[in-house]
Amino acid sequence: MKIKRIITKTHFYLLVFILLNLVFKLLVDFSIFSSITYVIKIIIYFTGIILFFYNIKPFKKVSFYFSYFVLTPLIAVLFWLFHGLFLGMLTSLFLFPITPNEILYEKANFKVYEIHNGFLGACCNYEIKEQKFILFEKHLGVIKHEGTIDFTKFDLNVTNDSIKIKMEETDYDYIINLEFKFDTIIIQKIQ
Repeated sequence: MKIKRIITKTHFYLLVFILLNLVFKLLVDFSIFSSITYVIKIIIYFTGIILFFYNIKPFKKVSFYFSYFVLTPLIAVLFWLFHGLFLGMLTSLFLFPITPNEILYEKANFKVYEIHNGFLGACCNYEIKEQKFILFEKHLGVIKHEGTIDFTKFDLNVTNDSIKIKMEETDYDYIINLEFKFDTIIIQKIQ
């Protein structure tokens, strides 16, 4: 029973930490590094699976809560085996909390992440973050683009109050130069 208590405390302390990080991110645009929060989310999932088997009693509210952690990999495996729209949406819904944002571009203290929008979400949204105080990231802006960006032909320069983006579209013969004030970035094709 001591192991169960330790795992339960670890699970709920980490869950509270992740929720506080989310609230902090929404209120002041600061958050813990994405890679650190991803590791914490994985620990929450594994402790949730373990605690499901400790609390497997029918019709208990805590059993329903921990069943989420067991259903997630089960639904993902079913989607992998059988595909289909319904299983795809279900998998996207269940995996959304732990899906990591992939780093696509990195320069100095600045990173561009691909934003995961789910199974039927809009394409090609990217988030720009700046590293602050060793463990934190500050949200600077969002790039909304109609297609994927070739980050091998992408450059990002940040000044005190603006971000300049230079990128070359591979499908067309033009170069896009953008400057914006820390806000939503909407890239429009210039001909």
